[in-house]
Amino acid sequence: MATDQDAAQQSSQVERLRKEILSLRFDEIQQLVYNLPPRPPAKLVTVTVGRDPQDSKKKILKVKQEADKIMPNEQLAWTCPDGRLEVRFSRKLNPFGGDAYEVARGGKVFSGIPVKRNSKEQSYRYSLLVTTPDGYFLSKEVDIIVTATPKQTAKSKK
Repeated sequence: MATDQDAAQQSSQVERLRKEILSLRFDEIQQLVYNLPPRPPAKLVTVTVGRDPQDSKKKILKVKQEADKIMPNEQLAWTCPDGRLEVRFSRKLNPFGGDAYEVARGGKVFSGIPVKRNSKEQSYRYSLLVTTPDGYFLSKEVDIIVTATPKQTAKSKK
């Protein structure tokens, strides 16, 4: 009789684990299954198309950044619900591994953490290029500041 009870208990435990796993987000499931490192925290940059307040016939890009600075262990995530987005950095002045990012309308693209390590804060300028479904091409330049890499503290010897 103990074996039937053990089997029932194991079955209920498997069901409980299955429910917990299915409640995770997709990236968390991938981390669990493939033993991936957790994704670095991302600061969202949302790009939208709006009317120019000075000329209602003209369209402009509006940029909403969660922060104008990121830490060396953070990344940016760009999204544009109003069109196809391209993000371009200068190849020489670029804190990330890539200098160009593309994302479909409504999608999201991540920069990855900065690969250049600086001893002081540094500002980087990049361009946002949006092509709307109705054929408009809009651009805007934006700045992001990457904060300094924290200095390693020497371990005290006792």
